[in-house]
Amino acid sequence: MPRTKTYLINEAKTHGLSVNAEMTTAQIMDRLRDHYHSDNPGLLPQIEVMKAKDAAGAKCINFDFSRDDFYNSEYMRRAFWDNSNLIAELKENGVNYKMHLVDTGIRVDSSRRSEAHYAFSEKTDNFQHFKNFTHPKLSGTVLNAEFRHHLAVIDTGTVITASTLASSVAICNSGVETSHQLQATYGPIDAHCFDVLFYKNIDVRVQPRWHRRKLLESIVDDLNHENILLSRECPPHMSKLGFFEWILEHGLEGVMFKDNNGAYESGKRSRLIWKLKKVFTVDAFISGFIPGEQSNTGLVGSVCVSMMTKDGNIREVGAFSNLTDEERRDLTNHQDGSLKKDYYDRVVEIRFFEISKNYRMAHARRTDKTEWRNDKNPHDCIFEEQMQL
Repeated sequence: MPRTKTYLINEAKTHGLSVNAEMTTAQIMDRLRDHYHSDNPGLLPQIEVMKAKDAAGAKCINFDFSRDDFYNSEYMRRAFWDNSNLIAELKENGVNYKMHLVDTGIRVDSSRRSEAHYAFSEKTDNFQHFKNFTHPKLSGTVLNAEFRHHLAVIDTGTVITASTLASSVAICNSGVETSHQLQATYGPIDAHCFDVLFYKNIDVRVQPRWHRRKLLESIVDDLNHENILLSRECPPHMSKLGFFEWILEHGLEGVMFKDNNGAYESGKRSRLIWKLKKVFTVDAFISGFIPGEQSNTGLVGSVCVSMMTKDGNIREVGAFSNLTDEERRDLTNHQDGSLKKDYYDRVVEIRFFEISKNYRMAHARRTDKTEWRNDKNPHDCIFEEQMQL
């Protein structure tokens, strides 16, 4: 199971660190990380990313999202489509990384913490086309980008992916040698840059988004790298609703709404940035199972999923059962019909059409039956943030 706040406090105290229950889980992890890396001068700057809220907001309670009239509702028009403070940007279906431009090349780290030492996991060695690319004049610059491969279908040797998210996760989270082989076969992964956090060692997160965007455009232009791209904004001739409809027509994931005057709020699920997709999704981790019945007797019937609360507890939010017969057999410990221990704590993206008043997902389904969200861990699945309480 994921490490609860109590576990982290006890771990910190064994090292003589001063922590208490009033601290957030992230703050305790920071203390532990700084302790474990006290003699590591090569550790990258530890920068938390800004997370988006769901544009459905509180309207998700008992609202049937399968109805198209939600997108044309007065709520959506007032809050997003006709809101002149917001710009619309294509939501790429990839893996969120930070790119640190240094004298020797580009180093890459994720928003996922190592479970061993709590630092953000460095992934530099997976991406040789970035690691060996130098641009000393921009040293000290940090970009936020979505790493996405252009192909949906690639053969990883263990599975054939069926979406750009699955192929991107496979390349990003494989071992170095496998990642290199996949990119040599199918082409290097692209970095779709959507924000700049530091510019030549100057923290620009407090600057308004429009200022950071202009700066980002100049940086991407200066880098002139075929795999470092600028995120796509809604063109001037198109409305935000028209842009969203165009995105759906082309089978893309969704849209991001961003306050053009807003700062970059690291570590927050901020009201300055919102996401909207055709279906509404959350990330949750596997925490249990419901035994199968009738033809599934002796097998896992449904998989229970949970989130972490801000105070470090585990809260179950639903269960999904859209499993193939092969997947169901693979999940099951055939000695007693239980869920195999290896599957506990794995993160999965769940789609749903409504949430009950006690915040359980109705009609929950796993969004991609071929891949787990290996780019995330249970502590990325925060109940209050995703349910927007």
